[in-house]
Amino acid sequence: LFDCFGDSESSIKDLKIKSDEESSVPEKPPVSTKRPHEEVQYADTSKKVKHDEEDVEEITSDMNLDLLASRIVIHTLETHEGCTHEVAVPPNHEYLPLSQLPAEPAKQYSFILDPFQN
Repeated sequence: LFDCFGDSESSIKDLKIKSDEESSVPEKPPVSTKRPHEEVQYADTSKKVKHDEEDVEEITSDMNLDLLASRIVIHTLETHEGCTHEVAVPPNHEYLPLSQLPAEPAKQYSFILDPFQN
């Protein structure tokens, strides 16, 4: 089993290594698979498209923002944790207050949750 480690130095053969001079191969220029660069003229992209003010006025003329803002009702809710909630109710919609959670939470943790996580 250990006979391979007992080889004498006389049984080791020196390998001849070819030097660079003997193994020189004539160098060929690298063949490129890339196509040559072509000059392409692009359209002028630096100009910005200007919207006509008339188009914007047409869109906003149909909406009276002051009237809409006066009709939207905002309800502010304060919770015992110190978080403030605001609910904006659009016109013709009824506000439904938040329902109370049952006394026992569905899941309990061994650490204290932040107020917004309850």
